[in-house]
Amino acid sequence: KEFSFTETGLDQYAIAKYAESFELIPKTLAENAGLNAMEIISTLYADHASGNVKVGIDLEQGACKDVSTLKIWDLYTT
Repeated sequence: KEFSFTETGLDQYAIAKYAESFELIPKTLAENAGLNAMEIISTLYADHASGNVKVGIDLEQGACKDVSTLKIWDLYTT
């Protein structure tokens, strides 16, 4: 999404919308688990921005955690 700010013209909007489409998966997972989807996505963004790219959603605990320790290998970043 940040890359879209470096573009000019209409391309920046297309790139931003494409980036936003990747939020659909964690948002849907969080909502279906009865979690606050905006809080989960915000936490994912913050953790990933700080370099912790192994953070994902632990639906059983209702929190974002290092999913590699939970043996979950299907990451949001893929």
